[in-house]
Amino acid sequence: QGREELVRLGAIEAVTKAMGAHLSSPKVQAMGCVAIQGIADGHANHTKKALAMGAADVIAWVLARIGTLDAEVAEYCIAAVATLSYAPNGRARLGRVGAVEGVVAAMAAHQRVKPEIQVYGCASLVRMCLHDDD
Repeated sequence: QGREELVRLGAIEAVTKAMGAHLSSPKVQAMGCVAIQGIADGHANHTKKALAMGAADVIAWVLARIGTLDAEVAEYCIAAVATLSYAPNGRARLGRVGAVEGVVAAMAAHQRVKPEIQVYGCASLVRMCLHDDD
């Protein structure tokens, strides 16, 4: 099924609720981030809905608590940050909830573990400063 059908059926809500209900499960967090990234990637309305459902908040929370301990969680959370931060409202929300600090901490913790973390981390940080007047 296509992304539109998944969103219509409540996939974004289901994923964000699952992530919120299982905050201590690295697998749920990692796969939840993969799902958010896949649903939101390149689609402004899906990104907006994911943000409204609390995706940025959960991702920032997970990065702060698990991102430095689990490379898989870090990789997928940071990839989701890169996707959500492409939208101006995503950058703003992610910035407010501490995602930048989480990305930087995870990048530092996993410097030699998975190069993908560094790639997604760099993409996230570049996107977070797009259209920044500072």
